[in-house]
Amino acid sequence: MLTIIRTASITVLALLATASSNANAASFQINGIAPFDTNLGTLTHVVVSLDPSPVQTTSYETTFNSISTHLHHVFAPAANISGLGSFSFAQVATSYEGSNSFSSHSHNVNIFASVNNYAGAGLNWFLNPANLPVNSVLMPTFPTTNNENHSHNIHLFPIVPRTTYTYTPIPEPTTFALLAIAGLAAISGRRQIA
Repeated sequence: MLTIIRTASITVLALLATASSNANAASFQINGIAPFDTNLGTLTHVVVSLDPSPVQTTSYETTFNSISTHLHHVFAPAANISGLGSFSFAQVATSYEGSNSFSSHSHNVNIFASVNNYAGAGLNWFLNPANLPVNSVLMPTFPTTNNENHSHNIHLFPIVPRTTYTYTPIPEPTTFALLAIAGLAAISGRRQIA
């Protein structure tokens, strides 16, 4: 009797271990930012990335004197999203450009992505279904630093956020069914020996 009950218990423990392994972390990405669907499982971590597309600065027209090859530094303002805080961008430099007299020039700009991580209490925004999705983030026009006695303005395209959700999935119904069968087998084994 003891051997049969022990065997049934080992089977139940094995199935529980299987259920635990099936509940490993899963993740997915979306464009935009939206509340998490808690029907999928328990949210554990979120990463939101704002990655501006490369752009050109506004043009600067040279008059009588030519402008030697030069660059400008770019300090993009932080992007603030209500409930999710501030996204800061690192300082970057424009491409090197120059121009002859009575001509114009602009510079290429590639601002690096700003990434925020959320966990613990920081997940509250994502767990509130009343929050409206954020499809894009608009940035104000801002200037480069001054060099060669001039500066340029930068107009960024609307930034589409990229959000990665990491969560612990809810075990599949088949897992619970297997556990129930194992439990019944253990009870049945006891009755037969008794």
